[in-house]
Amino acid sequence: PVTRLWFNVPAGRRTISVEVGLMAEAYAETVPYGDRTDGIELVITEEPSGGPFRPLFSRLMNPRDQPADRGIQALECTADFAADTVVQIAVLPGPNGSFARDWALIGRINIK
Repeated sequence: PVTRLWFNVPAGRRTISVEVGLMAEAYAETVPYGDRTDGIELVITEEPSGGPFRPLFSRLMNPRDQPADRGIQALECTADFAADTVVQIAVLPGPNGSFARDWALIGRINIK
């Protein structure tokens, strides 16, 4: 399922870090291949007051086909922010747009 979280970010250079992963049961070999998750996408977007949205970070994670994507992944990006900026952190379906078993886990979120 789609998850969207919004945060007010103080002006200045900030690093945003997010822990995210998929439950192992979502891609387990005991699940028929076509029923397994095709992954998720983590997207971080800047939404400045009165300005256009700006993509900051995007990462596809497909633990079914990419063993390195298994477990909790620590992802981060750094950007300069103007005053009155909102950041959206979104977990979206994988590359095929399928929601099948997209059992995402969101861990620690830090904005420094």
